[in-house]
Amino acid sequence: MYQYRPQNEDELELREGDRVDVMQQCDDGWFVGVSRRTQKFGTFPGNYVAPV
Repeated sequence: MYQYRPQNEDELELREGDRVDVMQQCDDGWFVGVSRRTQKFGTFPGNYVAPV
């Protein structure tokens, strides 16, 4: 996983080692999910994460 700084209010912040429960994979390459670290719901770029 790569670090990601949100550009909009509906996006998740990602840090190395974070785990995110993916709820939806969008056609544009973005995912929708919940961060286990922050418990926040939002969108994030799918190419910044990998399945575990």
